[in-house]
Amino acid sequence: MTTSENQIAVIKLPGFSLAPVFDEWDNQVFARFLERFWSKWGLTYEEIFTPPNSFRSYLGEGI
Repeated sequence: MTTSENQIAVIKLPGFSLAPVFDEWDNQVFARFLERFWSKWGLTYEEIFTPPNSFRSYLGEGI
């Protein structure tokens, strides 16, 4: 969104691709990632990922 006060200009840099830098976010893949780090606390993929598309998170715990 632009107004008369602010404008956004996107300049293409030569030699760079316009393809997305990252793949689409996948909660199942993220849950597998968490499983690798949380396995030392005994958490398994089945405990971390809840179908169809959510996962356990401890963000904000203890705040």
